[in-house]
Amino acid sequence: MNMGIRKSLGFVFLSTILIMSSFASAGHEWWHVWGDEPQQAPFDASVTISNSPPDIVHILEVTDVDSSNNLIGSSPVRDVQPIAAADGANGIVYSVVEFIAQDVNLGGATPNELPGLPASCAAATSCPAIIPFGSPTASNYQIAARATSPQLGVRCTGPGCRTRDAVSGTLPTGATAACYAIDCGGAAGPVVPECNNGAGVSPRGNGVSANQRKYRCYVQMQFYDEPSVTAKSAQNHFWTWSLYIEDSQGNSISKTSTDFVVAPWDVTDEAYVMDYLTVPGLDIDPLERLSWTGVSVTSTDNVGADNDLTDGDAGLTFRNRGNLPITTLSLRPQDLIGDNFPSAVLEAESMSVEDVAGAAVPPGTNGACDANGGGGSAPFEAAILTGNALTDVDALGFTLGFNADSVYVSGTNQDELFFCIWQQLNSANGCAGGTCLTGGSDTAYSANNVCGASCDADGEQWEVIIG
Repeated sequence: MNMGIRKSLGFVFLSTILIMSSFASAGHEWWHVWGDEPQQAPFDASVTISNSPPDIVHILEVTDVDSSNNLIGSSPVRDVQPIAAADGANGIVYSVVEFIAQDVNLGGATPNELPGLPASCAAATSCPAIIPFGSPTASNYQIAARATSPQLGVRCTGPGCRTRDAVSGTLPTGATAACYAIDCGGAAGPVVPECNNGAGVSPRGNGVSANQRKYRCYVQMQFYDEPSVTAKSAQNHFWTWSLYIEDSQGNSISKTSTDFVVAPWDVTDEAYVMDYLTVPGLDIDPLERLSWTGVSVTSTDNVGADNDLTDGDAGLTFRNRGNLPITTLSLRPQDLIGDNFPSAVLEAESMSVEDVAGAAVPPGTNGACDANGGGGSAPFEAAILTGNALTDVDALGFTLGFNADSVYVSGTNQDELFFCIWQQLNSANGCAGGTCLTGGSDTAYSANNVCGASCDADGEQWEVIIG
């Protein structure tokens, strides 16, 4: 009976020792059964990676150039000034973004694994391969720069905003690539802003200039791209940047404006975004011109034509060619002069204008002819023109062509204006208390002179003023 008890106690003691020994080994500590404090056994661990991805250590303030690669002088620092597409201009401006990339693997004299410099990269097949942001392939040396419209902007109120990428083939004059590298200067000068202080040390990324390259990318912007929000008090009021770069091994890094912003947002953070400004613009469909054919001097309410057989109406098509809605529009007409006898004048007061073709009262009357004293009746819709004086007209149809990412949407940004010779031209007192035809008569009249600086002479071009 007693022997059985002693065997059981011995088994319990031995089991306890084994359990404690096993636990001490797992914890890397020396365990002392009699209550001593355990002593740590620390050790070091390290991993060396030979092909770490590059890093984007800085983004510079945006600048802008026109299609001829000229700096936009009217554009403040950090801003991009759009160009209206009126009067034959293409309405294209390039936002120019530069950033500093760093090869974190290499030391001073070791060849850089980043996409190459223009002078040498073609032979080494290391030129930057420009791609849309978010669309990498199996190739190496790829690079992307994208601008994204404000999330609180005109077109979008969240995801799905407009994007503009640096794209090969859409370049300003003289540019050879949508993105290219700039040498940071090696182990010693010269000074290269943001990546060499003249002694081989970079002010960005805690690196040496031999490990870094500056990249310059051209992003084509359109005249109808939405401007930054007027308030401009937060990041989502501005266009933002997304950047991507790969090295020779296909290792990559992507960063956005947000990665460089230090919360809370303040004016210093505007260096990492783009303020796309506003531009007003208005032109007339180049296929159209205002004309009357076969007008009788004894008749009234002669509706003008636009001389364009393709659009099916007689209205002159005015188009918004900027990135602002047009809410007010004024005309400054000039009296027309005789084509054969320049002394003959047709007074602008004989004409009226309206943005609809027909009026409800009286039935069948053209809206542009519905003038006080003409063929219309109260309430009068049309505005009577006055020579060399501003006349306000309705401008309700001028919206913005923001319906597609890359294609200008004609029809969403235009309005028709209709014109009428509402007065009987042989009237003795039909135009400003006098005759509408002065200085003799002619068979044809026109605004046939090039508009001067003030547009204040008979026979010069008609002005259209917005705002």
